[in-house]
Amino acid sequence: SGGGSPSGSSSPEPVVVDPRPAYSSINSSYGSTEGGSILVINGINLSGAIATLNGKSLSITSNSDGQIVMTTPANPEGSVTIEIKNSKGSFALPFTYLLPPTISAPELPYLMAGEELTLQFTGKNVDSYSVKSGSLPPGITLDSATGKLLGASRKAGSYLIEVAALNKVGSKSVEIALDFDKQVPEDIEPVEPTFVEETVF
Repeated sequence: SGGGSPSGSSSPEPVVVDPRPAYSSINSSYGSTEGGSILVINGINLSGAIATLNGKSLSITSNSDGQIVMTTPANPEGSVTIEIKNSKGSFALPFTYLLPPTISAPELPYLMAGEELTLQFTGKNVDSYSVKSGSLPPGITLDSATGKLLGASRKAGSYLIEVAALNKVGSKSVEIALDFDKQVPEDIEPVEPTFVEETVF
C-alpha cells in the first residue's frame, strides 16, 4: 500500500567540487634578481588565472587547468609573494630572490710543468665551483668549495679551461689559458777544455 521509497534506501550524497584554484607543486622557490627564472606551477582549477608578484602582474607563457608557466621579472634581493588568482578564488606562494654568482679569474704567474702552484678563482654569492669546459692539466685539480687550482702539472702544454661559479639561481663562468713550459734541466758544471801539446818536427 502507498507509494513510498523502499525501506532502507537513501539518496546519494551530492558531490561538491571545490572550484577554487589550488596548487600541488612548484618547480622552484628561488629566482635570480636579474629575472628570467621559469616557474612551473602545477595544480587544479588554474585555467584563466592571473599571476601577480607583490601586486605587479607577471607574464604567463602557458596556462591550462592543471598548470601555469611564467617568467619572473628582475627584482631586488629578498622575499616576495606570488599570488595566483581567477574568478573562483586565489592562493599565495612564497618566493625568494637571490643574487646571482660572480667569478673572476686569477692573475697568472709564469707556469712550469712539475712545479707546485695555487691559483685562486674569486667570486661572490657562490655555492660551488666546477670546470664547465676543457680539461685540467694532469696533476692539477679544482677545489669545488674554495675555487682553488692546486697541484703540479705533469705535462707541458697549453690548456684552455672554463670555470663556473654556481648557486641556487644560476651560474657565471670565465675562461683561462694555462701555458706550462717544459721543466728546465739543472745547470751542468762546465768541463774545462783539455789542450794537447803538439810537437812540431
